[in-house]
Amino acid sequence: MIINISHLIKGNNDKIDIKTQMYHLLPESKDDPIEVGGILYVEDNVLKVDLQVKVQVHLVCSRCIEEFICPLNLHLQESYNLVEDQGILQNETIDLTELLRENILLNLPIKPLCTENCNGLCAECGTNLNILSCKCKEEQVDPRLSVLKNLLNGDE
Repeated sequence: MIINISHLIKGNNDKIDIKTQMYHLLPESKDDPIEVGGILYVEDNVLKVDLQVKVQVHLVCSRCIEEFICPLNLHLQESYNLVEDQGILQNETIDLTELLRENILLNLPIKPLCTENCNGLCAECGTNLNILSCKCKEEQVDPRLSVLKNLLNGDE
């Protein structure tokens, strides 16, 4: 998302309003648009970026491995010094693509869950416990540890 900021730098405008949709910024967003809105303005030789970002991210639940949609609503604020940050501000334009991509990725859940009370998969047969229940024994004890179970019963 490249924005021409020449009018801001020259002082012709006091702000630039942004309202756009981006596609294919992330593989996780599939064909859903990333909605970006906000303003850019200059204050004391500092370019201020204030954005609202809305995106629907397609994730896979870490318990039941079903795909689900995770909505993200982000508020981004960034400042660029017009004197020192010349590498970022090239040809009187600024590219906000990486700022958007990084902030979306940083706000994805570490352990994505389709719901907070997701039951996951049965460790024995692999049945999705959100949909069906299975007949597997719930308490499978490692035979090497069965001696410890006897200690709790007081048999030995």
